Amino acid sequence: MKRILVITCSLESPNGICIKAILEEAERRKIKVDCVCSAGAVQNTEFITYYLTPRRLLDQFYYGDRQIDSLQFKLSLWALRLGSLAMAPAWPFSAPAYYGHLKKLCLQLADQNHYDAVIGTYNFYETLLAAYEVKKRHMSIKFIPYFLDCLSGGRGPRYRSVETIRCLGLKKERSILPSADRIVIMKSHEEFYRDLWSEESWIDRVSVLDIPLLCNIVQQNGISEPKSRVNVVYTGALQVDLKNPGYFLNVLHCDDFADLNVTFVGPSNCDELIQKAGKHSKTCITQLPPVSHEKAVELMRSADILLNIGSKNARQIPCKIFEYMAAGKPIITTAPIHDEPSLKYLSKYPAALILYEDDPPELSSKKLRKFLNNIGNMKIDTSKLEKDFYICTPKAFVDLIEE
Repeated sequence: MKRILVITCSLESPNGICIKAILEEAERRKIKVDCVCSAGAVQNTEFITYYLTPRRLLDQFYYGDRQIDSLQFKLSLWALRLGSLAMAPAWPFSAPAYYGHLKKLCLQLADQNHYDAVIGTYNFYETLLAAYEVKKRHMSIKFIPYFLDCLSGGRGPRYRSVETIRCLGLKKERSILPSADRIVIMKSHEEFYRDLWSEESWIDRVSVLDIPLLCNIVQQNGISEPKSRVNVVYTGALQVDLKNPGYFLNVLHCDDFADLNVTFVGPSNCDELIQKAGKHSKTCITQLPPVSHEKAVELMRSADILLNIGSKNARQIPCKIFEYMAAGKPIITTAPIHDEPSLKYLSKYPAALILYEDDPPELSSKKLRKFLNNIGNMKIDTSKLEKDFYICTPKAFVDLIEE
């Protein structure tokens, strides 16, 4: 039986949810998994998890109770800002005390157990570095850096230029990646890294995957005819300047959609907009606070139609799109820009409606009504779905581990 060590931050963050999906797939394939992550993560996992004190005190709030208005949260936020400022010259290294504990634990585990592979996830540099240290001590272990975020092309201290961040990130990559046996990058970063790393020794060890959340696909022969009241569910964050539901609410206002129940679930600064629309629309529009990821998945699976509010950021791919497709439900998405990041996936999905925000709401309203009337005729070939979006499945990553 293969055994792997995975080093990550929180299993409750968006990136952590991706990691958890991969680890669960590995467990299904009889690969023994040890995972090192921050305390405060979900602890009802089947794989063995070693918890450390949160890398940042704010982890307890972001991935825990979310008491955003509490005094403790506000004090922690200021402490984080001061700490980030103090560590800015050392970017991307940012948590020396945490890293000391992390490195010690990971090396102890590697000394005590026979691992076939160590996977260091990059959303924080310390987790990547700890995996590298394990590889240095145990050269027989396969070392797989997993770039869920972009290091040399990512975000750094605000006072640093993009070019400086690129140079600093590349310097760190050159110190670690020559030791890697396989390097996994995201599809959205492929063009950047293929150009940046074109002359590097590790370029032939790079594999390109995507967000691994197309899993547990619901098997069905067809989509049921709509009921007298159709439940439309949106899960995720809403932001007025980035993911604004205003256009979709205007579309609902253009016709009699009294047969729809629309529910928005998640953090939002669009509350006033949604409440106002609910008062002046025949559609039943409700808003729920943030819920756990497990509860969000339950809501997706119980909905009749899933709603995506498109992003104005062309590089911000929403993880939930893959969970939406896995649910096997019709999907409605708005598109504030024509290169909205979810469109390249949903354009291949056989039960999706795209509402471009530069179209008059009246036109989109007619498209929506036609879509609703045609739901019973839609069919989703789940085997084709998994084949077409293979790199978006946890299976694709675990296949790399087993090479």
